[in-house]
Amino acid sequence: MPYVGFAPQNDLLFHAGEVGLAGALFKGKVFTSQSAILDSFKRWAPTSKILHLATHAINNNQVPAYSSLSFGANNLQEEKFSLYEIAQSDFGNELVVLSACETQQGKQVKGMGLQSLTRAFQLANCPNVVSSIWEADDYAASILMGAFFEGVEDQNSYPAALRASKLAYLNSSSEFKAHPAFWATFVYYGADQSLSSASLLPLTTNKSLR
Repeated sequence: MPYVGFAPQNDLLFHAGEVGLAGALFKGKVFTSQSAILDSFKRWAPTSKILHLATHAINNNQVPAYSSLSFGANNLQEEKFSLYEIAQSDFGNELVVLSACETQQGKQVKGMGLQSLTRAFQLANCPNVVSSIWEADDYAASILMGAFFEGVEDQNSYPAALRASKLAYLNSSSEFKAHPAFWATFVYYGADQSLSSASLLPLTTNKSLR
């Protein structure tokens, strides 16, 4: 599968449209609201070339292993997927997009480096990651990610697509919204590559989906 996106049920207003647009571009699978639960994530995340999460992130600088991504509430209990659990996984996605707050924040641990959600996905066999240095504005993130995925679909390299999305955002924003706080948070870690046509073919996996 070329793409799978998750926009769990929460107080964000634009995240569902963000993953819906990307899902339509790549003819992928989209989970929003009550379908975007942790069980769905664990089942479908390893099946895609592109993994996209638009949600809340919880950064714990004191105990980095407790940093997590939020998957809303299931049976009235909030579901989280921790940094430790991510790092112990083997997702194998070519590109992971973490459209959430502070996903590149973490604690520097001697001999291990920065313990962030970005690093956790890299340990989970995901070499290319888009993440955020500080808080991400909901509306700005949806605009930036929409333009980014359009660039990726047009075969631009991942870093070039992210740069172009920021320039497009600036060209269409008010003076207030053009402040770097709204657009400069997203950064890319990985190779200077594009999503090849071969990458859009269904991913073979030995994982049972049913």
